[in-house]
Amino acid sequence: WNPAMKPYIYMERNGIHIIDLHKTVAKIDEAAEALKGIAKSGKKILFVATKKQSKDVVAEKATAVNMPYVNERWAGGMLTNFPTIRKAIKKMTNIDRLMNDGTFSNLSKREILQISRQRAKLEKNLGSISDLTRLPSALFVVDVMKEHIAVKEANRLGIPVFGIVDTNSDPKNIDYVIPPIFLLFYHNAYLRFFQVFLSNFSNFYQNSNVCVKNVTIIKFEEAKQKND
Repeated sequence: WNPAMKPYIYMERNGIHIIDLHKTVAKIDEAAEALKGIAKSGKKILFVATKKQSKDVVAEKATAVNMPYVNERWAGGMLTNFPTIRKAIKKMTNIDRLMNDGTFSNLSKREILQISRQRAKLEKNLGSISDLTRLPSALFVVDVMKEHIAVKEANRLGIPVFGIVDTNSDPKNIDYVIPPIFLLFYHNAYLRFFQVFLSNFSNFYQNSNVCVKNVTIIKFEEAKQKND
């Protein structure tokens, strides 16, 4: 465990540090208030989750609220070298134009194959942020240890970071720390917490006035009982 997470620890049992549920509720409330301000202003939040167990959930929930997300490899410089990323996205758009205006019919099969592969690679890595025309107003990071490069870039640019921070992580570079109810290595319990939190965040963002904290805890307990 990381000593910096001590304020969020309730107790230690058999070498396992258990997070204080009340602290989780308080930090969700704090994050919700900040997210509410972003929601009202119509600004973008970039979701980052490249871990296998969370990438599909992020894609679904971020898409539901028309938010950009990264669930494949984080490309270094995605924030700090944003103009270059935009050029790559523009290249993808140009390929689409060539496909639609009949230009492809004048190319050889080999050229078409090369361009199609290039288009597929760009789509995989950048398709989910193709509508991000400027730097996001905030980052929402699922695993701050795994996504440390994204966090570092956001810190460098002064972009606030919302992060789910486990007991083995350092919260010092996270502006809005959200301690998970269960440790990340308890896969099923953590995944249920994450799914419920993002589901309620989606509702919250769409309505801008839904209280996320209590709904998340209540719905998580319901989901836990249902799946136990």
